[in-house]
Amino acid sequence: MRAFIAVDIEDPRLISSLSSIKNTISTLNVPIKFVEDENLHITLVFLGEIDESTVETLKSGLEENIKHPPFEISVEGLGSFPSLSRPRVVWAGIRKGSKELTNIHETVMKTLNTLNIRVKGEKFHPHVTIGRLKGSRNIQSLTKLLIEYSNYFFGEQQIDKVKIKQSILTPKGPIYRDVYVKKLV
Repeated sequence: MRAFIAVDIEDPRLISSLSSIKNTISTLNVPIKFVEDENLHITLVFLGEIDESTVETLKSGLEENIKHPPFEISVEGLGSFPSLSRPRVVWAGIRKGSKELTNIHETVMKTLNTLNIRVKGEKFHPHVTIGRLKGSRNIQSLTKLLIEYSNYFFGEQQIDKVKIKQSILTPKGPIYRDVYVKKLV
């Protein structure tokens, strides 16, 4: 199964605020595929293709090692990977709660290492992906908007769960299914 470890964006006001910026971006006529509102999340680690036995091993490892109380995050500012001048992924940043997400990411990475589950190690940058660009039409207008919204406050949310999620790829876009939920206490 294709899987990743994440925290979901679930607060209705925060989702509405992120949806509103997607509507604003859509008026720029840039070729972008937006993440559906119900799929908004912060990826802690992308696992790629893993089998059922790895999932079971990982569930026990996360259950044992993630010991973190619930915490608040704030979603603030727009940006893009790899850069503002060459955007491929448009994201909303995390201010408050960034340190906590980084700590959980590091715990997950240590757990994966201990369990001999290998993943591509990329520098962790807590963010919510808004959309992926499929071309470069009107990029200058998008860059201008990203700069304009670089400090915009989208909202806050309590984080009280870490999930292993399955990503089922379909022609209409991915469908995410919770495989395991670790409550933060």
